[in-house]
Amino acid sequence: MQLTATPQQIMLDTIVRFAPSPQKTYTLTGQNLTTSTVTITAPIGAEIATTPNGQFSTTLELPVTNGSLSATSIFVRLNSANARTVSGDAITHRAGSTSASVQVFGVVQRPPAQLTATPQQISLDTITHFDSSPQKTYTVAGANLTAPVIITAPEGVLLFNTATSTWVRSLTLATSATGSVMQTISVRLDSSEFRSIVNQEITHQSIGTQATVRVSGAVIPLFLPMGAETTLELRLVAQRRPMLLRDTARVQLWLKDSRLLTPRLIGRFVKNLRATVRIDTNNFNIVGIAAPATSRARFETAPQLPRSSTFTTLLIDRIDTTATREMLLAELLLQAAVGAVTTNTVRAAQPTEWLGNTAANTARITWGVDSLHLEIRPLFAPRRQTALAAVSAPNPSDGEVELQYTLSPAAQGVETLTLLVSDVAGRVVLQKEIGTRNTGIGQRETVNLRGLAAGSYRLQLISSSEVLLGRVDIVR
Repeated sequence: MQLTATPQQIMLDTIVRFAPSPQKTYTLTGQNLTTSTVTITAPIGAEIATTPNGQFSTTLELPVTNGSLSATSIFVRLNSANARTVSGDAITHRAGSTSASVQVFGVVQRPPAQLTATPQQISLDTITHFDSSPQKTYTVAGANLTAPVIITAPEGVLLFNTATSTWVRSLTLATSATGSVMQTISVRLDSSEFRSIVNQEITHQSIGTQATVRVSGAVIPLFLPMGAETTLELRLVAQRRPMLLRDTARVQLWLKDSRLLTPRLIGRFVKNLRATVRIDTNNFNIVGIAAPATSRARFETAPQLPRSSTFTTLLIDRIDTTATREMLLAELLLQAAVGAVTTNTVRAAQPTEWLGNTAANTARITWGVDSLHLEIRPLFAPRRQTALAAVSAPNPSDGEVELQYTLSPAAQGVETLTLLVSDVAGRVVLQKEIGTRNTGIGQRETVNLRGLAAGSYRLQLISSSEVLLGRVDIVR
């Protein structure tokens, strides 16, 4: 019994992974065999076939005829699917207890990793601080990679992460099963900081290879043009002149006009105002603050009753950043108090300024009307009943409030009422016209305050001659 394979060593050369492998041949013969087939098994990394264009595999079965295997050519090649070194591993041939072997030698090398990024240079333009940045794109392509691609942008440059829909400075790209990658990357400037970027690199790295994209761009500050300014004005809305004790008046702060200002500049530099008002005498108390739908207004420090300071500072945030003239910013509600001085002045004071991002970038303010004169005769005002008050029931309340009050007798027998509701900071959160009511008799009003948040609120029922005060606590 004999199996013979010649030659007994085959050199399969060195090839690159996935490249076609050259084929080599050897001859197998057998005599006096006792089995019906000869089994051939190739080592890991090698493949065998009986024809040059046949199906290569790791095992073959050859038929034995009358105990003999005529000379048969066996074709052998490397399996290039994986990088591997085959060093003297044997192709085995067995027919029962009879065997023969052929040693094979060869190398499947890993092809060099390749990574490219195109284009290799991108201009990210020059943009203004906090403005949206134009997006640019480039393409990353890789082949024969054995690890993910790590992309890192320089400071001031952001990359778009499609998985999280966020802008980041670092990305990781996974490769396919064959070690390839192909992806379009979006890039832009980070406009949150001033920065100049000149030929800085976005790096792309994987094991054994790298690529770069050079980027340039700048983020510059936005400046007000020379001569940009706003004109503010105080305006008076009084219910009676001269005013009597407990009469109310509204002092309004208006944006009268603007010069060289666009909505973009307004949103950056003329959006937040800190305004100070001076009331020279002690004849008025500040009982509330209100703002139109285009602004938000609040006191920097809630005023005291009776008023203890000559100065009151307002903080105003514009919601509308498109209007450049005739815009009501805020309104102060004043009530005539006891005092001996008949001429009273309400005037604009310092600090009154637009709050820009730097002192150099605040718009200049001029005044159309910066002072108002109010005449008051507190010493000759008719006396009011001391028991008058606005009472809420129940208190605390879940929002449905009943007001019980009596208006002081008046010559005309009726008064027109307005209800103001203020929070603990003095901000008017609700204004409601009650309508005309008879004086000198008890009244009941049911008011729905369910739209207000839980907290303590001051109630003011305002007529032409008095203000009735009350308090309610809203609970949920």
